[in-house]
Amino acid sequence: MLAAFEGVYAYHDNTSLVLVATDTTLFAVIDEAKYPLRALGNDRFLNGVGDTIPFRRRADGAVTRFVERGVLFERRDPNVDPEVAADVRARPRPLDGRGRALRIRYTMPVDMGGGIAVGNAADAGLDAASVLRLVGRVVDGTYPEVHSVLVYRSGKIVVEEYFYAYDRDRKHQMRSATKSVISALAGIAIDRGALAGEDELVTKRLPYRRYASPDPRKERLTIKDLLTMRSGLACDD
Repeated sequence: MLAAFEGVYAYHDNTSLVLVATDTTLFAVIDEAKYPLRALGNDRFLNGVGDTIPFRRRADGAVTRFVERGVLFERRDPNVDPEVAADVRARPRPLDGRGRALRIRYTMPVDMGGGIAVGNAADAGLDAASVLRLVGRVVDGTYPEVHSVLVYRSGKIVVEEYFYAYDRDRKHQMRSATKSVISALAGIAIDRGALAGEDELVTKRLPYRRYASPDPRKERLTIKDLLTMRSGLACDD
């Protein structure tokens, strides 16, 4: 049973990794992001980058650790935080009292007074039936693990929907989406003359004259090197 592998495990750089099982899949949870592990049999799983992850057991059969690229990671606690487990096992939308999916209805976004206007999808030229089909495909799992859908059209937010226990007040891991935002901001800064261009040296923009581990190669780093992730600097995720 997949539940036998659940627990809190040691992970890289003194962090923790949580394993949570659903009826069909074992998920590794790191900072609220979850990664499915495909069962291969004989206490072995395959992660998303193609590594085979074997688990080890005690003589009594209890799982004690797993191995990733030759490194052993001990299970610290067989118990999982109920909120973490609930997040992994959450449905896109709650069910009604009879275990059926709630009826999907279009609702115009709420004006939160933050300076971004809201409007009706139909007024913005969007067919309400198309919006409902999109939401329905998230709910039925056709588009899995979509946590929110926002549509901005004709100067207004006309669709705002949330899934899997997320809402507008819950913070979300952005990860690589941040790169798209930063690159857009860098382009705007160049367009407005705040930056000379993508080949501008990074060290010239630092607010201090000295930094740890100086190196001539760092002096040659450009904004483009950072935007394209080719700086060569060590990164701790």
